[in-house]
Amino acid sequence: MDSYGGNKEDPVNIKEAIIDLYLAIKIRSTEELDRINDGNLLDEKSKLIENFDCFQILEYIRSSIEIIMNLKIEDLEKNDGGKKNLLSATTSQLTNHENAHEDTSIDGISVESKNLI
Repeated sequence: MDSYGGNKEDPVNIKEAIIDLYLAIKIRSTEELDRINDGNLLDEKSKLIENFDCFQILEYIRSSIEIIMNLKIEDLEKNDGGKKNLLSATTSQLTNHENAHEDTSIDGISVESKNLI
């Protein structure tokens, strides 16, 4: 038994775990953060479960991570030595993108895992 109440490999549990990850890293405005509570999160989770498939949610996760990385790069640019760190981060992103052909299959679902970072 896992925290989602069933078999870890059940597609419904996998989708819920993906949605929980998305909700944890989703970029939110200050106003959204002020209004966030358990009820709002449950409503948002329900809408995502009903209206979106796992691949769309994975794309949202990828986009959120990309935004976070860009914010981090901007922060590094503002600090001393940021240009050196920016070059390193950009080179790392390009290398990861070029090597993004590793697939992981789960019951017919294929995900290019290195594209998520």
